This record gives sequence, C-alpha cells and structure tokens, in this order.
Amino acid sequence: MPQFLPRLTFLVTAAVYLSVQHSPLAVAQENHVTVSGTVTDAETGELVVSATLYVAAQDIGGTTNQYGFYSLTLQPDSVRMIVNHVAYAPQVIMYAPQEDLRLDISLVPITLALDEIEVIATVESALQTTQMSGISLPVQNVEVLPALLGEVDVLRIIQLLPGVQSGVEGSTGLYVRGGGPDQNLYLLDGTQIYNPSHLFGFLSTFNPDAIKDVRLLKGGFPARYGGRLSSVIDLTMKEGNMKRFAGAGAVGLLASRLTVEGPIVRDQASFLVAGRRSYADVLARPFLSDEDEDFGYYFYDINVKTNVILTPRDRIYLSGYLGDDRLYQRYNYSDNETDEAALNWSNLTGTFRWNHIFGARFFSNVLVGYTNYSLLATNENQYNSYYVDDAEVESRRYSASYESGIRDVHARADAEFIPNARHNIRFGLGGQLHSFLTGAYEEIHQV
Repeated sequence: MPQFLPRLTFLVTAAVYLSVQHSPLAVAQENHVTVSGTVTDAETGELVVSATLYVAAQDIGGTTNQYGFYSLTLQPDSVRMIVNHVAYAPQVIMYAPQEDLRLDISLVPITLALDEIEVIATVESALQTTQMSGISLPVQNVEVLPALLGEVDVLRIIQLLPGVQSGVEGSTGLYVRGGGPDQNLYLLDGTQIYNPSHLFGFLSTFNPDAIKDVRLLKGGFPARYGGRLSSVIDLTMKEGNMKRFAGAGAVGLLASRLTVEGPIVRDQASFLVAGRRSYADVLARPFLSDEDEDFGYYFYDINVKTNVILTPRDRIYLSGYLGDDRLYQRYNYSDNETDEAALNWSNLTGTFRWNHIFGARFFSNVLVGYTNYSLLATNENQYNSYYVDDAEVESRRYSASYESGIRDVHARADAEFIPNARHNIRFGLGGQLHSFLTGAYEEIHQV
C-alpha cells in the first residue's frame, strides 16, 4: 500500500520592508488623516488589484494591494484624488477629510481601442510595481491577445516578457533568467500548483476565464514566498459577480470551456464555477480502424470560488481547483483477453482565506490551504476463464502500477501596516506540512 512520508516545514517570516514613494516630501505626522478602503469593479463587485490612487496637490499616491485594499495618509485639506487602472475608466474624487475616513471606490470597466489610423494614446499592458522585478498582468489585457488554436494561455503571455523564455517549442515551461521550469513557484489563490500543465506542457492548467490577476516576480522575492531560485507566478481567481448572473463560454480546436457566476446574496456573497474539457478522445474515435482498439487522451479542469462579505471589515473566500489528464489505450486480443494501459496526472487544491481590516492603516490576511499532486501509471492484462464440456479453463490476471505524489497542508497569517505614504510594513507567520510519495510500484499476479 503506498505510504506518504510526512515532513513538517515551519516558517516564521517577519518580512518588513520600506516602500519609498516617488514623493520627495514627508507627511506631517502631527497633522494628518488616513483615507482607506477598497477598490471594486462597478459591474461585478470584484476587488481591483493594482489600481493607483494619486493626490496631486500633496504629491502623495499609492496602489491597492493583492486584496484590493488601499490606505493613504493625507493632510486634512480639500483633496482631489485620481484613481486609475489600465482596464477601467479613470475616476476623480473630491472630498475634504477632517478625520480618518473609510472610502470604498467603484471603477467602471472600459474596452481599450485605438483609431485605425491615428494613435491618440498609449496604454501600458502591464503595471510595473514597486516590488523589485515585479509585473502585474490584468487578465483583461491577456484575453485580447492572439490565441493559439483558440486557447488563450496566461503562461504563454508571460513567455513574451523580458527575462522569460520558453523551452521546448510549444511548451508552457518557463525559463526565467536562466533558471529551469522546476525552479518556478506557481500559486493559485495562495496555494501551490506542482504541475501547471495540460497536454504534456502544451497548455497550462489555468483557465483564463477564471483568472483575475497574474503577478510575476523575477527576483528579490519577499520572505512570504519562501526561498525560490527563479521566479514566482502568483495567480488570483475571480471572485464572482455580486451584481447579476453572468456566463461565458468558448469552443476551440483543443477544448471547450464554460463559466457561470453570480450573486448568492446581492452585494454580499457571490460564486464562480468555471470548467474546461478537451475532446480529442471523442473526435479520434471514429478514425480508429481497429474496432478492438481504443486509444485516447483528454484533460479537464474545474475552478470554483465563493466570496462572502461578513461585515464592512471582514471578507472570507473559499476556492478550489481540480485538474486531471488521462492518456489511455485498450486492446482486445480476443473475446477472452484484454490489455489496458493508462497514464494519469492530476492537481487538487483547496483554499480558505479571511481578510480583516483592523483600522485605516492595518490590514490582515489569514489563509489555510491544501494541495495534492499525483501521478499514476497502470497496466493490466485480463484473461477470462470459460467452460468446455463442463471443464473450466484457467483465468489469469496481471496488473502493475506506479504511483508518486506530494500533498501539502499549509497555513499563513500576515499583516500589512501602512504608517504613512513613505512606509509599508509587512510581517507574518506560516507553517507547512509536506507529505511525499516518492514512488510506489505494485505488481499483482492472479491465476
């Protein structure tokens, strides 16, 4: 019986860093107010990551974090704040805060288009963050790029960025600054994906209809990501439309996909379900010349997520992912003898996250996650017995299997403190339990 070997890794990360803004002026601490809140999509209610907020009169600005939260420390005066994001229409907000203020902002999505002849503006397709070697790619920009065989792939878009190269032609493997594909950390909603590929590396496991934001770090990794040699690819799933029910689908040459989202309780809770499946096995079946032989390959993946606003300060998320690839061959040598072989690999993740706003300058995130990657190869030969003149002819069965995998259970709590416009302090605590199945071979003979 295959046994997983456990290993506990307990990490204490106290990551404190200073984020220096472009402003040369310090904020007068003896006379200031703090404006904080979240930035959301006006049509869906989803949180907007990497939106920029800027107060020109005081030369103070900031961006929303990975959970859509922002905090600005300002002088108590009339304020004209400009809110921008590459996928949304800019918004100008006028107010005169006299004390700490909670201000939630909604942005209206726009479709980026240029005139056929005259170029009137240029728009950054990626936001360069203050994080060293960090790039954030809004999925709205990824979806408008050319697709391969009808499939938009976020990892192929990353291959076009500076410092990133693809390996074997047609593969989604990433070689970042000379590192190998196995030196990259892939995170989906904060939980690791060990094998991020379908179709032997031709497609990634990430359904573009279920992804909201992609962040690539090529160096200077924060302590919360652990020790990584090459890069970190941090993907965040969509949270579901809180305003109305919506759906989207696509039919490609390789696979078809369908996404459904909507409110559970309007403006308070939402859900998202996205699925994708290939159909090469179905299309190839009519072309098999031998009716005694069956050969095929398929993959599928499912993304689910729920998002609940408990209070104005508390929000919880529950998300999951299941992806599976299967290559199989079945052959009937005779009416009594069959031979079957299969190769299967799969990813399974589950994540629970709780965001809490303690105050205008203090934001916390608690995460508990589970991930399981498994590889299974099997071969079975079956010879069925039969009777001749009341005499039983022997029946035999042979099977062999090889299995390997890894399971993780991890928990992390981190907090972000923004004392003023010049400083950002993050600290946290995390632990992870690894269970390894390094390779289990089983062979059975039955006569």
